[in-house]
Amino acid sequence: MKPWMSVMTIVGLGLALAATAGAATIVLPRPGQVGFSVGGGYGTFLKGGEFGDEFGSGGSLAVRGRYRMRYERAIGVSFGRQGFSPRDPQPADSVFAPVSLTIQTASIELY
Repeated sequence: MKPWMSVMTIVGLGLALAATAGAATIVLPRPGQVGFSVGGGYGTFLKGGEFGDEFGSGGSLAVRGRYRMRYERAIGVSFGRQGFSPRDPQPADSVFAPVSLTIQTASIELY
């Protein structure tokens, strides 16, 4: 089985299970409500390109906060960090060897 077929199978099963979960009552947020979320992930660079030649894969972490001003408006703040390890670790005495690559983001969002 090809890798993309297994991914599509997993996605299809997930959607089928979500559809059978049943309807839930949706509670709309009230003005003045504060919400927080924390998420993690794992990403990789493809071997082509400037960063992909040097760095492989690594984990990520994101933290978000949102303040609901009115039913149709909110303001949010997000912070994220994604780290990547080198593909070919060099000896420790090498001055020019890449140790790691970290991408950090911060944003303010208006909804």
